[in-house]
Amino acid sequence: MRYYVTGATGFLGLHVVNDLIKQGDEVIAFVMPGDKGAEFLPAEVKIIYGDITSKEDVNNFLSSSGEGSTVIHCAGMISLLWGIKPLVIKVNVEGTKNIVDACVKQNMRLIYISSVHSIPEKPKGQSIEETCCFSPKLVVGGYAKTKAEATAYVIDAVVNNGLNAGIIFPSGIIGPRALTNNSITHMMKLYMGGKLPAGVKGGYNFVDVRDVSSAIVSLCNKRDKQGCYIIGGYYVSIEEFLSAIHRNTDRQLKKLNIMVPRWPIYLFVVPIYAVKYFITKETPIYTRYSIYSLGSNSNFISDKAKRELDFHPRPFDETIRDTILWMEEKGIV
Repeated sequence: MRYYVTGATGFLGLHVVNDLIKQGDEVIAFVMPGDKGAEFLPAEVKIIYGDITSKEDVNNFLSSSGEGSTVIHCAGMISLLWGIKPLVIKVNVEGTKNIVDACVKQNMRLIYISSVHSIPEKPKGQSIEETCCFSPKLVVGGYAKTKAEATAYVIDAVVNNGLNAGIIFPSGIIGPRALTNNSITHMMKLYMGGKLPAGVKGGYNFVDVRDVSSAIVSLCNKRDKQGCYIIGGYYVSIEEFLSAIHRNTDRQLKKLNIMVPRWPIYLFVVPIYAVKYFITKETPIYTRYSIYSLGSNSNFISDKAKRELDFHPRPFDETIRDTILWMEEKGIV
């Protein structure tokens, strides 16, 4: 089969590309000009350079598509900031619209990678399952609002324009081969370097990037499947997360037993990181949105994916162990 993959050099996209190549598929990757991540793509991958926010570039990317081809839209900008940056809107919303419109025009199947952040949150204690109701007004945070708007556009195209689409909703993706210093990798680096004085009370639902990729490829292979699939792993508190690092490394790390409530972090630490971000543009480990997320309901249910996509999240300790080994191999820690 032939697959057109956006965001192919990203954390998730690179895993998806490698999994498709392993099963003998043809992969065409859409890569931003100057993206150094292109060097990590398998040699078998054909690269087409362009900008996801350019309708002309997207149409050019998909111009050689044949019957039965599928687009896997992994491209997106993750933002832990509370507000909405114009570029995040442009990439997450306008970029997705460009892909959807091209798929409708050329009668291509679409696998869209959304996010659990786009799903309206339920009160604590309630389970969160797949829904078809998406709106920026129903979610909190700039990133969540852009993903909700984009997801609504995909569903509208399915209902009104005959788009053949499957939508994947991963929870917090972690695991090896994160080419950028994301917030989780940064936290692990600080802790393993002895520079994290305390943790934060709260937690989230985390899932291994390799399991998300496997679910995406499974959906690709099941061409009769459409609809929405939550791909979640396990709820893990920050205290449990740090304990998992402690028990899965040979390093003599100090076990952190101090977990600071979220409100003092929100009041005193977040503003300091905000100033640092303004000066350095380096995404901080603590933001208003990340602190909010650690206290939100992340009881995501993945039963549908387990039934239909053979999705089975690996043990959390395996993810942490493999991530540590990768970080050590790359000299990150």
